[in-house]
Amino acid sequence: MIDSFVIPLVKILIVLNATLVGVTYMVLLERKVIAWAQSRLGPMRVGPYGILQPIADAVKLYGTVADREMRQQLINIYGQRTEPEATDKLLDIVKNDTDYNLRRQAIGALQRKNDPRATKLLLELIDK
Repeated sequence: MIDSFVIPLVKILIVLNATLVGVTYMVLLERKVIAWAQSRLGPMRVGPYGILQPIADAVKLYGTVADREMRQQLINIYGQRTEPEATDKLLDIVKNDTDYNLRRQAIGALQRKNDPRATKLLLELIDK
């Protein structure tokens, strides 16, 4: 049972995950090569040598998505990420988003983080 079902499934998941990560960073590499060909800096603003650019692209995606379900999924992703940019976006959602349920979901994601900025904001919300 394990040899015929579980092991191939694990192999498929590993290959799929590696492919998705590889494609993400191939897009970054493509952007860097195009920037080099045009003699400009390219995506170098986020992290060392632009390595966090795919995460910044996901943060920017939240602002352009109108679909509520997609925004909920992005909040879940930001809650799982450890980068400070993800925490910044959650803080921004808590402070500025007009949808009460999305703000509540972002507060829940911030509660699980060990970031002093998140703790400070949550204490401010409690004091109100």
